[in-house]
Amino acid sequence: MSESIWHPDEQADAVVVVDDDRRFVDANLAALTLIGVSKDALLTQRIEDLAPDDTRSQIDAMWLRLLSEGRLTGTVVVQLPLLGEVTLEFAALANFPVPGLHFGRVRPLVTHAE
Repeated sequence: MSESIWHPDEQADAVVVVDDDRRFVDANLAALTLIGVSKDALLTQRIEDLAPDDTRSQIDAMWLRLLSEGRLTGTVVVQLPLLGEVTLEFAALANFPVPGLHFGRVRPLVTHAE
């Protein structure tokens, strides 16, 4: 995980905000484009709605870690409407910008063929 995900240098970084129930409450245009849904549609979903069935338990574990540690970086597999199954790199801050809201920056994990 590169530390650069905490320091965006592009406006294209996808940013989401979720509440304590893991429901999306805000997202920037880059996030909506990446996820492939309208803002209205995204605001009806929870984080785990984007996860394939076999990875939903990992979401629970990561969520508990985020809340207990205050910040978390890693990767997660999601199922996106336009792209299918994708691995995302993420950085998340709990209770930021205010208590009860949680900030996340995500981007597709790019791997280079050897």
